[in-house]
Amino acid sequence: MQTTLVPSQPSDPILAELLSIEALIQSGTLPAAASRLTALGARATNDPRVFLTGIMLAETAGNLPAALDSAKRAIRMAPMWPPALMECARLQARTGERTEAIVNAKRAIEIEPSNREWLERGVSIANEVRDFDAAEQFLIAAQNLNPSDLTVLRALGFNRFSKNNLEGAEQSFRALLEIDQSDELARSGLGQTLLRLNRNGEAAERFSALVAEFPESETYAFYLAVATGQTPERQPEILNRSLFDDYADTFDSHLVGTLGYRMPRKVSSLVKAVFPTLDCNVLDLGCGTGLLGVYLGKPKGSLIGVDLSLKMIEQAAKHGVYDRFHHVNILDALRETPSDHYDVITACDVFIYIGTLGQPLADIARILRPGGVFVATFEQTDENVADDYLLLPNYRYAHRRDYVLECCTKAGLGNFIIEDAVIRSEAKAGVKGFVLSARKSFE
Repeated sequence: MQTTLVPSQPSDPILAELLSIEALIQSGTLPAAASRLTALGARATNDPRVFLTGIMLAETAGNLPAALDSAKRAIRMAPMWPPALMECARLQARTGERTEAIVNAKRAIEIEPSNREWLERGVSIANEVRDFDAAEQFLIAAQNLNPSDLTVLRALGFNRFSKNNLEGAEQSFRALLEIDQSDELARSGLGQTLLRLNRNGEAAERFSALVAEFPESETYAFYLAVATGQTPERQPEILNRSLFDDYADTFDSHLVGTLGYRMPRKVSSLVKAVFPTLDCNVLDLGCGTGLLGVYLGKPKGSLIGVDLSLKMIEQAAKHGVYDRFHHVNILDALRETPSDHYDVITACDVFIYIGTLGQPLADIARILRPGGVFVATFEQTDENVADDYLLLPNYRYAHRRDYVLECCTKAGLGNFIIEDAVIRSEAKAGVKGFVLSARKSFE
């Protein structure tokens, strides 16, 4: 946190003391900082800067509720002071007060509409709470201050892309490229926008040029394959990681609350049907924020989580159920795990990012101990689709049920239990899928 203090007077002993206290906080000398801040607060009873330093102290101590309380007290003392409003908005975004965060950010910007710092922080807060309309409002205001600012134009293009305002996104990216035709992110953003607009020929030209310039990029190769009508075998690692890093703080509330996601509960019930006392070692592939662990509980053996997103792992660790985590690609994790190592392997919404299943399912069967169980969820293709798997417009994969069973059987898994399921809601409609439980034989 960067504390922004009220401009000092020629002689400002309170400011001098606050800066001294902040130095103590930065050095980790928190008890002394707290003692001096309390004494200063008793003297400077009407100075909101004391509470901003209180935010810094509380955050450094890991006490977010106390930090938010200090921010709110600063606002009560100085309701028209943008630094206090923005600090409060930032903390409210972190602690789940999303609506209030946007209200306070807007108030700060309304008071000082030409302040670039408040607009930038407003965009960051709006993105964190996934209020992309507010983020666009702040970005447009920043663009009006400096129409040729490439950073703002780029952010505005991706903001509009995330809202599916594809015409607006195209306009923003093209405006940026008129200023700097070499801008890599704008070129990629325009290519992605053209793909969404089903102008695949134009998108192919864009990504063909990017692949030629950046041949090591799996992402550009992926988009070029899609634009030319091919079906890549899996989604690039960086796309998956960046999606969930951005999504981590609001993942549970959005997925469970907004999208009606219930698969971790279902998967945990199928695991308990085989191991009712949880006398087992469990590998949770794509553990995300640890929802499987929440519903399953602590096994008598170990519970290991694997995920590409470090921010997701940080959220999962807060539940105190997992024994440890591996921050790696799940395909790499499967390949490198010793044989006969786990009693249970779970994969909730993992294979929607992987098309071809032969090798990962073979590794899963190898890693399971005899009698072990594999439980996973899949999105399902329509029955009349001949392809083993399809890449959907949202770049997720749907699989044919027969193909999944065929791969499992070849891998040495059997005793299938398959249940139809609505995986989640999307565009106010249920996403059709199924939950699979399979066993490794004792032989």
